[in-house]
Amino acid sequence: MLNYIKWKIIYILGLVISLSSYIFLFWCIYKTGIAAIEHSDNLKEYMSTADCKIHIMLLLVSVVYYYIAKHMATYIDTISRHQTEYDKATGLNKKYSSYDRLSRAERNEIDRQKIMWLEQIIDTNTLRKHTHKGSKKPEADINSLRGLEDVKKEIKLMAARMKTQKKKERNISSMHMCFVGPPGTGKTTCARIMAGFLYKYGFIKENKILEIDGNFLKGGADTALKVERIVQWASGGVLFIDEAYALMQGNFYEGQEAIATLVKLMEDKKNDFVLILAGYSEEMKMLVKSNTGLYSRIKHYLGFLPYDAELLSCIFEDYAIKHGYTLDEGVKPYVKNRIIECMNLPNFGNVRTVRNLFDKTLDLHALNLMEGNSEGKHILSKKDIPLRNWEDDFFSE
Repeated sequence: MLNYIKWKIIYILGLVISLSSYIFLFWCIYKTGIAAIEHSDNLKEYMSTADCKIHIMLLLVSVVYYYIAKHMATYIDTISRHQTEYDKATGLNKKYSSYDRLSRAERNEIDRQKIMWLEQIIDTNTLRKHTHKGSKKPEADINSLRGLEDVKKEIKLMAARMKTQKKKERNISSMHMCFVGPPGTGKTTCARIMAGFLYKYGFIKENKILEIDGNFLKGGADTALKVERIVQWASGGVLFIDEAYALMQGNFYEGQEAIATLVKLMEDKKNDFVLILAGYSEEMKMLVKSNTGLYSRIKHYLGFLPYDAELLSCIFEDYAIKHGYTLDEGVKPYVKNRIIECMNLPNFGNVRTVRNLFDKTLDLHALNLMEGNSEGKHILSKKDIPLRNWEDDFFSE
């Protein structure tokens, strides 16, 4: 308070000096002008007198004084305002040092600029496109899955624990998970089912799941802000990061910053969202080991095993029935042998490969049907099953 009074006095002193310079300048101009008018008849003689020289001297002094006083007053004004109006710690104007002190219009403008900035980092439409609904009937959906017996058992155990766990116990630890396994083994499907269970038993507020991959989190210099924005969008639901090991690929510093930010948010906002990381076994092992805090913050680890040929042939038959087709006699063993061939390829993707095989089967069936070389419109025969082609040979090299 004393400091404020001191600088206010100095500020007033600066105003007095400035005002006095104005008055002195105008007084000198007035005196010189009056004297010049009085001696207008004999101006040359007057200019040689001592009075004229005094008046001219006073005028020059007043101009110099005015110039000095003006700059002194400006300097005093700047220093006094800085000392009294600005916070020394933050350097901000005390009037605007707190968001709460701003007017409604000023707050709205700041919020608008902040939204525009975040939209430049990652826009809302992109986040919306990657957001999906969780399972509406998780029990029925988990039971309908082919294979994955160990995973299904683990998910059911987790669901039973969710059902009986009291609300006050939920804040003790997080529900973050890690799904590990080869491609096409149902990790994304199980993540959506898990979102359904989490919503049903009150662990998340919305039955939604934001599905992205590891590279999606990277944002150059704005990586940390992008991760925070993504987690904010996923709040109330599940954030599913497939191929999470991609965080360690490409730009090392971007990946490390994304992981560090994510690990912090996993703890700070553990009650706001559930994180599910997913990816291939060895790569995910490296990712979890890359940050000491990541392993301890993940509560559940689920291992997804590859499907065998028999089960995949049954899944192929399920696809056919779902689309209104039946398999001709001897087709299922033929499909099984075709799947065994695919399993030896380096890019084999379990159920994903079977789905692609079924799609190609429908294409070939349509051609055979058009050429009159089909057993029936809704019957899939051996002729409809595509053989090993150049694509398989190309990617097996």
